[in-house]
Amino acid sequence: PTPPTASEYSLPPNTYKEPINPHLHANLVHPRAPVRVSAPPLVNVSVTPTQLTGKGGWVNVTWSGVLYRKEIDWIGMFCVPEETSVVLRAPVEFKLAAGSSGGIPPPSGEVSFYVHNWRSSCLFGYVTGSAAYPLVLGLSSRVTFDNYNIPTGIHIAIAPHDPSAIIVHWTQLKVNTKSPPSVKWWPTSDPKAVAVSVATAVTYNTSNFCDVNYMPAARDGYFAPGYQLNATLHNLIPSAEYSYQAGDEFGGWSAIQTFFGPLKRGHTRTRIAAFGDMGNAPVDGGGQFSFDFNQRGELPAPNTTRAILEEVVSSTPPDIVLHIGDISYAVGYGAEWDQFMSQIEPVAARVPWMTGIGNHEYGFSKSFIPSQDSGGECAVPYLARFPFSTLDASVEWSKQSPWYSFDVGAVHVTVMSTEHDFTSKSDQYKWIEKDLASVNRSVTPWILFAGHRPMYVLSGWDGDGQFAEYLRNEIESLLIEYRIDLAIWGHFHAYERTCPVKNMTCADDGVVNIVMGMAGYELTTLIPPPAQWTPWLVSANQLQYGFVILDFEDDRSLHVTFRANDHSVLDDFVIKNKSYS
Repeated sequence: PTPPTASEYSLPPNTYKEPINPHLHANLVHPRAPVRVSAPPLVNVSVTPTQLTGKGGWVNVTWSGVLYRKEIDWIGMFCVPEETSVVLRAPVEFKLAAGSSGGIPPPSGEVSFYVHNWRSSCLFGYVTGSAAYPLVLGLSSRVTFDNYNIPTGIHIAIAPHDPSAIIVHWTQLKVNTKSPPSVKWWPTSDPKAVAVSVATAVTYNTSNFCDVNYMPAARDGYFAPGYQLNATLHNLIPSAEYSYQAGDEFGGWSAIQTFFGPLKRGHTRTRIAAFGDMGNAPVDGGGQFSFDFNQRGELPAPNTTRAILEEVVSSTPPDIVLHIGDISYAVGYGAEWDQFMSQIEPVAARVPWMTGIGNHEYGFSKSFIPSQDSGGECAVPYLARFPFSTLDASVEWSKQSPWYSFDVGAVHVTVMSTEHDFTSKSDQYKWIEKDLASVNRSVTPWILFAGHRPMYVLSGWDGDGQFAEYLRNEIESLLIEYRIDLAIWGHFHAYERTCPVKNMTCADDGVVNIVMGMAGYELTTLIPPPAQWTPWLVSANQLQYGFVILDFEDDRSLHVTFRANDHSVLDDFVIKNKSYS
């Protein structure tokens, strides 16, 4: 890749400058992809231990003999195949040699990393030089794992076309045809009644990406994905507890996980944890490519995940999680998909983690809204890991339609893509209209509508309002006609709630809209003070991270709470079902 100029990194450490367009991320060049390796090495770098087991573990990296040192010197973790050089490969993670205090680093020192088992050995390098031309002064020996084929990133989903089925998804390095990857599952109350569901497998490589000549997904950010597997578990008893393991005899089986069979469709209390724009951050406090928090990832994201896990193990757990766009924020740096899947696995392995596509999964030069927002991924890693979220997962990546619907308990959920054509003559518009018209409200009395970019948003940047108007002109009439109970959105990194609104005016037959892009990405500062709010904006918060609990208590009442990551309630209101009004 063409090295960036020094001016691209002129901001001092730990500062953040809000761009004119807060959603424009033009610079996708990792400032820490080495351009050369010193031969012979000029610095001694060592790591202990050199072998780990299971899903990962801590290592200590030491260095010595650094004669000429700079404030920007850093230690990088490179997880690349043994025959592959670290040159022009972005590190999976990095830490400043001087530590968080900054300054000139010592000539010798030590730092700790957590190394995940992501199908590859890893080595560590001491890197110096300018921001434009990083030079590796020395490399450690490799940290290896006893088994690279263990199942990782386990997550489950409701099968959109069979609300009594659960799909189990995971990642493995290889697929052994003599021992096909499968899910062993059984009612927790009857461990002898074991069933086996064989998985299907997909993978991808650099040829599947977009803008391959200048975006990182196919260049310095590429990280071999292994195989993405999924197996469907049919004929589940609603709300019954099941246990399962994913894997095969060749690579081994995952730890035993549990989930509850999907709620029976119909008149039953249904709870959904919903949010957008989460992302990921390294568990050891290291840095990685990200647009926010000075290249340290979405720092609040693990806290949000932990808070949702605390909801899951509470006396009133959510039945599903709904994550509406900007999923991992990998944006072309593929290891961050593994980081994200590891982060959410404690929740997603036991509660269906349903998703919608966002601009940071799909945006590329020829998308409906042209951008560089996916770093060249153009949805391929997303669709490989969440294949239920498209109407046609069996066709090639570029031809898939990543919008869909599903039922959970008393709720029909319709998920659109704001990243694809939704105008009145488009395939997506026709599908949305057909889907909403098909809902039998005597079976699922509630309709929840979801998409990434919001239909209503109060923002200091005109572009947010312009896109919202575009979306309203095309889609809002459908939401009114089919009496949608609630519409939820992400993209704008804050929380906002409207009154029941129609055509920018509060109305009894309007739809409540909630923007909930506050799960991890650095919060915006673009909400004006309350004196400048429009009449349709009821509540807003750009100071706290969290998620929303949608508690469909019965056929008539939906209780909505915006909860911070410490579980304090920041907004609390009730929506009455339009079918009974």
